[in-house]
Order: sequence, then C-alpha cells, then structure tokens
Amino acid sequence: MRTFFLCLCIWGLVPNVSQAQKRIEAVAGMNLSKIYRTQGMASLSHMLARPHVGFLYTSDGENSFGLQSGLILSQRGERTEEPDTRLTLSYLEIPLLFSYIPEQQLRFHLGPSIGLLLHRKLSLQNRTENLQGVLFDRILDVGVKIGASHQFTEHLSFSAYYFHSLLPIEETPSTNSTSVVKLYNQSIQISLGYTLWTP
Repeated sequence: MRTFFLCLCIWGLVPNVSQAQKRIEAVAGMNLSKIYRTQGMASLSHMLARPHVGFLYTSDGENSFGLQSGLILSQRGERTEEPDTRLTLSYLEIPLLFSYIPEQQLRFHLGPSIGLLLHRKLSLQNRTENLQGVLFDRILDVGVKIGASHQFTEHLSFSAYYFHSLLPIEETPSTNSTSVVKLYNQSIQISLGYTLWTP
C-alpha cells in the first residue's frame, strides 16, 4: 500500500504544463501471460491468452517527455499441461508511466503498474473452481511496465508492453525442501486504442 501512495505522490508532483497535448483513449487487446516461479514447474507453465479493456489518459509535455495513466480491467495467469489447467487472475490495473517522445507519433513508456486483484479462478478440464480464500489472496500486484505506442491516425493507436511483478503474488512451501517458492506475474500486453477526447 505504501508503494501505491508513493506513486500517487510522484504523479502529483509532476507539473501540469499548459501547452501539454492531452487525450483520453479506450484500449482493448490481449494479454499473453504466465507465472514465474523461483523454483520448479518452469517447463510446465505456458502462456495464457486473456483479454484486457480500459481507458488511458496521456499527457505529452514539453522537452519530449510525458505521462500516461489509466484504468484497465486485465486478466493474467497461466496454462499448464498434464492435467490441462488454466489459472486466471483478474485485476484492475493502474499504470503510472513516464513517456519519452522521440517523434510526434512514437512514444516509449516506463514506470510502475499496480494491479488490484478482483477475482481468481482455476479451470481444470470440465470443472471451474473459485480460489478465493484458498490461493492468491494478495490483493496488490506491484510491478514494472515497459513498452511503446504508435499513433497511426488521429484516432487509432497500437501499443505493446511487458509487465513483471516486483513483489510475489503468492508464496508456497517447496515440495522438495524447506524453502519457499515465490510466484510472480509476467505478461505481454498488446492493445489497440481509439481516441475519445482531446482538448
């Protein structure tokens, strides 16, 4: 929680430049995600394709720098085989990214992203189980997000990001030793955006 408030304070300290170009856009696309473990099961974990949808606010300031934030409903998780299972973790994602703008249509983004866990489920063959109160009860997924976006037309844009958790989303005892296995989200996020508002 302290990380969340720290990010908000940093965001608030950035000056509001009157000449900044601002816009709000709706975004939708696909997450290709898996869960990284500090030991074990690396060969069994596969990418899981899940959707995301939301809104982004972009402010391009002077000197080729800007800010990006928003609210995104985003699903992460993983797919495993033998047996065939799909773990889906649904988050409300709040990115707080700094942008570098080498040219008008191109932007590079880097910064923290905070996910608030809304729902978790495990699909095992023909059965679905709600994992609330069983596993993955850590509400916050704090990580770093890096990527790029390109504005193709006045209204359409394309973006791609990579996200990695900085804090474990779960810790479980190791089956082979007394150590603890830590789990982290990894995700590639590919989006199409449509500009809804510009001043």
